[in-house]
Amino acid sequence: MFEADSHRRIASIGLALPAFEIDQKGAYEFLHARFGEALGERVRRAMRKIFAHPSVRRRRFAIDAPDRLVAEDPDARIDRFTRSAVDLSACDLARGSGGAVASVSVEVCSATFRMGDDLGLIVSNAIFGDGAAAAIVRGGSGGLAILASASRHAPEHREAIRYVYRGGQLWNQLAPDLPARAAGTVVEAVGDALRAAGPVPVGAR
Repeated sequence: MFEADSHRRIASIGLALPAFEIDQKGAYEFLHARFGEALGERVRRAMRKIFAHPSVRRRRFAIDAPDRLVAEDPDARIDRFTRSAVDLSACDLARGSGGAVASVSVEVCSATFRMGDDLGLIVSNAIFGDGAAAAIVRGGSGGLAILASASRHAPEHREAIRYVYRGGQLWNQLAPDLPARAAGTVVEAVGDALRAAGPVPVGAR
């Protein structure tokens, strides 16, 4: 049974993004100019189509210019990842309030940038960006009540999305049918959460 006063609440949600922003046209032009000659015709055609898709318009990255992704060595990349992760997290937490628990998630995907004649890399370089998000959770009234939570592990899909090592470097491996696999898993996880929440009165917040 749902009891509004028995649940912790999300008091605020924050988002922190790095300053550098690039649209998909600019990202495509940069990657094509830098790596186009090394790509096969099939991958070049796929890259044009993927970067032209309207589902992603622009992204933010913890860099000062795209050339940084090509020029930096592994040590500089790890240093940038560490500093950016801390800075973005601190920016989010600064918006919080006392007497609460902060949950922070940071992604600096550009720290594992790779480019090559591989569709998984093309998709990765077309959809991922850098940023951080945080939620402040506390007891009491106000905010959004957390009615239930759920998680789901699907080890059968492990090879569909993960990092692999090639040439001593991390590569993002993505299966072509990953969207369908992810959709099915999300439906199951949402169903678990809704069942755990139980009946919710009409108009409950």
